[in-house]
Amino acid sequence: MSTTIGTLYNANVYVNGENFAGIAEEITTPDLKPKMTDHKPLSGIGSFELPTGLDKMSMKIKWNFISPDVLTNAADFYTSQDVMIRANADIWDNGSRVESQPVTAFVRGLSKNLPAIALKHQDNPDIETELSCTGYKLEYNGKVLFEVDFFAQVYIVDGVDKMADYRANLGL
Repeated sequence: MSTTIGTLYNANVYVNGENFAGIAEEITTPDLKPKMTDHKPLSGIGSFELPTGLDKMSMKIKWNFISPDVLTNAADFYTSQDVMIRANADIWDNGSRVESQPVTAFVRGLSKNLPAIALKHQDNPDIETELSCTGYKLEYNGKVLFEVDFFAQVYIVDGVDKMADYRANLGL
């Protein structure tokens, strides 16, 4: 009997094209959620929620070094940051790795904080930056799984443009 599993360990982060290998310790990508609104039809037997768009997104990056570039990016609240996260997915079959596939996330956002720096005896500093995200795209093995761009009114899932009619109806 064949058992296939996938693993995703480690990643590298780039901010505005600059490689931060070894400096980023942990990354939490944006949470994509619909903004739901209650619908209460007068003639209905109940109420329910319908999506009216997408909710705001944010991401966090935990750093283990006081990088001047990280801090100046975080201090600039008026310039968007382009973040690329590159990871490797290993596919295993019957205990052997049979394939490695790229996983890449692209995020654009504005800094939400210039973090405090927590220093501990004989340990890396704790520094966590947060971005308010306006765009997010996730690719797996070269295929775009989804793409969101709030400014361009783009929401694509598995190659299907979910906002095409919306933009056409608004003349955008």
